[in-house]
Amino acid sequence: MQTFIKLFGIVFIISSSTGVGFYYSYRLTSRCRDLRWYISAINHIRNKIMYGNAEICDAALSIAGGERYLRIDKPFKVRLLKSGLNKSDEEMLYEFFDSVGSADAKTEAQRCEGVIKEAESRLAVYEEQAKQKCKISRMLGIFAGLAAAIILL
Repeated sequence: MQTFIKLFGIVFIISSSTGVGFYYSYRLTSRCRDLRWYISAINHIRNKIMYGNAEICDAALSIAGGERYLRIDKPFKVRLLKSGLNKSDEEMLYEFFDSVGSADAKTEAQRCEGVIKEAESRLAVYEEQAKQKCKISRMLGIFAGLAAAIILL
């Protein structure tokens, strides 16, 4: 009976530390996931402006409906919600959304394209960093659990 309790404790320690490692790995990828969503949202706005002949406010409202990333208040004030982005990413997006709709459709489409290119270049860097850090985080969780289990044996 005592060996069974020890075995259960060891399995619990290893699985909980592995879970913590995988949780931190998931959090590291949230920045990439959020930036990918904003890229697709800005791309949607650009397409609506260029091909759908939609007003910029209508195009932005169409992406904000029911989403967890973006809220557009009545006097067309955009707020970013629940994002894993850093300050420079948020500033880039706020700068885009604050001045959106102040020019003609062609200029707005060009601005959208510029923001998309900048965000995609940042995304490529973040994905490379996250790939390395996620692997380390997972392995650290697994090996920390194994080390704790060996020490407690």
